[in-house]
Amino acid sequence: MASIGTLRPDGLRRRLPLALGPQLATSNMHKIFQPILTFAAVACIAGCTSTANPGTQSVSRSLSSSGDLSTVYIFRKYAEPTIWNATIKVDGVSGASLSQGSYTIVKVQPGPHTLKANWPLLSGQRDSFIEINTKPGGMYFVELTGISQAVGIAPAYTAGAGIGVVFRMGSGMAGIEQTTAERTIAECCKLRKSESFE
Repeated sequence: MASIGTLRPDGLRRRLPLALGPQLATSNMHKIFQPILTFAAVACIAGCTSTANPGTQSVSRSLSSSGDLSTVYIFRKYAEPTIWNATIKVDGVSGASLSQGSYTIVKVQPGPHTLKANWPLLSGQRDSFIEINTKPGGMYFVELTGISQAVGIAPAYTAGAGIGVVFRMGSGMAGIEQTTAERTIAECCKLRKSESFE
């Protein structure tokens, strides 16, 4: 049987069967990987079970602008991390909380506005924003996107940390052409109303 050597306190080598060596060397690895693997498994299961619930309200019926106000549709067809909702803010005012497959409608005065998607701190996702300049009676469509993927394992540079998981993360908001946006909203999304935005 193959063996590896270990150094005894008296400086003499003792031989251990190879089958015991790696086991002794990695006996604490499960303490590092168990929480990571548990979180990854829960995230995967939650992501697989989340489905878009098409709304009963037709987009064409809800798409109407009133008077001098501008109408902004913010939708989230798919944005990672899938298990977390993003809170939408318009000019610093919190409104709807968008989950996968949802959208909200915001009525604003014509002029410049900042739309922001805030992710929960525990999601690890970066917040995103877009600035738009609306015109009276105009309709605008903004899509929230995001990516949150584990892409590898790398050494951690903190003393005693061992190794860490490397993530590719980011979120964004982009203006979308009306016809494309209407079709996407009709296929994927359920309306999330917010009293702050009405």
